[in-house]
Amino acid sequence: MIGVGTSISNYHERCEGKAAAVAAARRLVAAHADKFAEDITVEAELLTDLEWQDRRRDFE
Repeated sequence: MIGVGTSISNYHERCEGKAAAVAAARRLVAAHADKFAEDITVEAELLTDLEWQDRRRDFE
C-alpha cells in the first residue's frame, strides 16, 4: 500500500516556544539524515504540550 508505513524509531526534545521547536526539529532531522533511503523517510513534527501528552502514550 502506498502511503502506509511503520515507525522504526522516534526522537523527541521538549522546547520552550515555537521558534525553539523549529530549530530543534531541523537539528534532529540533520542529525538523523543518515537514516534516509529510497524507501525510508525522516519526518519532523511539532506538537503542543497537550498533543504530546496524548501522543506519548503511544511510546509507553
